[in-house]
Amino acid sequence: MNIKTHRFQIGAFEALVIQDGSRPGSLEAVIKRYPDVPRAALENAAQTLGLDWDAIELSRNILLLDTGAQRVLVDTGEGIGDGQLTEALPAAGISPERVSIVILTHGHGDHIGGITNAEGRLLYPNARYVMWKTEWDFMLELAQQVEDPDYAAFIRRNLLPIQDRLTLIESDTDIQPGIRAFAAPGHTVGHMALLIESGGQRLLHIVDAAHHPAQITYTDWSPRFDRQPELARVTRRALIERALSENLPVMAYHFPFPGLGRVAQRGQMAVWEAGTP
Repeated sequence: MNIKTHRFQIGAFEALVIQDGSRPGSLEAVIKRYPDVPRAALENAAQTLGLDWDAIELSRNILLLDTGAQRVLVDTGEGIGDGQLTEALPAAGISPERVSIVILTHGHGDHIGGITNAEGRLLYPNARYVMWKTEWDFMLELAQQVEDPDYAAFIRRNLLPIQDRLTLIESDTDIQPGIRAFAAPGHTVGHMALLIESGGQRLLHIVDAAHHPAQITYTDWSPRFDRQPELARVTRRALIERALSENLPVMAYHFPFPGLGRVAQRGQMAVWEAGTP
């Protein structure tokens, strides 16, 4: 198994990106994920931006921050079966027992699937967990559904065990000094983004507000898994404008590994430029 990791600094914070897994890119895969975008528009975008659809993987980039006082994990990946995070952490010299905070940016399976193992035990037994309250409430509602009992069971297996160690937030707040969560709804009802800051250096983690680098330019594109597409577009534009106006390095959960780069202005277009902060 080829596990990719990438280390960098945000001021005094030590940052590690771990690829939990990836899926190969292709034009057909993009068409499937963005059914409302005509093939001609996708082909035109590739020509305009110089994209090769086959070269753009859909990665799962998980951020671990060592602040000196805390080890903070942002999302837990796919989990049982497809996820690589549980193998990658010990390989990187990090004990899961030493993770003190787990931020759950939203409730999709590729973000909460690694909370528990196959026996239902917590993989980060000493951590406290943080989630947006509207997202938590919505996921618990889904856990009662009968239309998809397997998905309902998946939610219950991963979320119910953290109830007694969960912090629910309802407004923009500092999860701990230097890590601020703020609402970024649309992809899900309680999707959050993060602003990380230390020693005058910052990183804007947009998580799933954009899934593909082309969405930095074509902000109207919403994948089929955006629950509120119109709101997702508003959120995406706001995050891109903030990244531009404040010259912020950016991380995206699903961009090609390690998901780091900047939003740059090219004429009238905003474009993604991959690179380490």
